[in-house]
Amino acid sequence: MAKIKGLVLAAGLSSRCGTNKLLVKVNGTTIIEKTIAILMSAPVAGISVVLGSSGDEIRKVLAGYPIDFIWNPDYESGMSSSLKTGISEIMQDHEVEAVLLMLGDMPLIKSTTVACLIDEYEKNNSLIIVPRYKGRRGHPVIFDRKMFQAISKITGDHGAREVITSHLDQVLFVDIDDPGIILDLDTKEAIEEQFRQYS
Repeated sequence: MAKIKGLVLAAGLSSRCGTNKLLVKVNGTTIIEKTIAILMSAPVAGISVVLGSSGDEIRKVLAGYPIDFIWNPDYESGMSSSLKTGISEIMQDHEVEAVLLMLGDMPLIKSTTVACLIDEYEKNNSLIIVPRYKGRRGHPVIFDRKMFQAISKITGDHGAREVITSHLDQVLFVDIDDPGIILDLDTKEAIEEQFRQYS
């Protein structure tokens, strides 16, 4: 089995939510804990979480989980800085063959979806694995180690999208019956509504 590291981006400002959405509790558990739980049930070789905004609070919430933390001092510049910071750290482990990239605010993804994407990565030669739901691209995304250098050059707040768009010939799109891969939880109201509908 390939050594795939889980990388969770949890450094964002959550400016539209009014508070850090990763710390919002639903049914007694924070959003970030629900996201981590999905990865913990997947066949990944460890989980790293990139911190920035509300980093101390998130670290406390996740203190009991078997994960590593990566600090992004430049988190205010956008998502790409967190992705590059995380990849730069993971690259130091030369045994890691790929990264499964997950956003911290996507707690409604099915664990079976993550397992399916990993299975597709191991069966195919594609360097990027992207899930789709009804034609819309979502997360998590798997990047083979050969894509790490390309990720290190991205800028702005586009994150992985820039790498995917510029390397479409290396992408395997996997159609998944899981609306959780595209759900947008940018406000407290959206969080409550989506959990009522999909959890």
